[in-house]
Amino acid sequence: VDILQIAQNPSIEYRKARISTQNCRGTGCALSSAIAAYLASGESLISACQKAKDLLHQSLMQRTKLSFKGAGPAL
Repeated sequence: VDILQIAQNPSIEYRKARISTQNCRGTGCALSSAIAAYLASGESLISACQKAKDLLHQSLMQRTKLSFKGAGPAL
């Protein structure tokens, strides 16, 4: 679960099913970069967070089939 809290507004939870994979290096950096990119393209903060979460989830789903020595990259 990722939670967005904006000042005095109610928090927004972004939930996705947990993915069983070792290919998760850089997930925080990937998520924050995707949020920044969506914001730069004109998305609202709430929309940018949802789209970034979806992008990262899709990437992790695709990477479950890849094999790396140790933890592989998220994107």
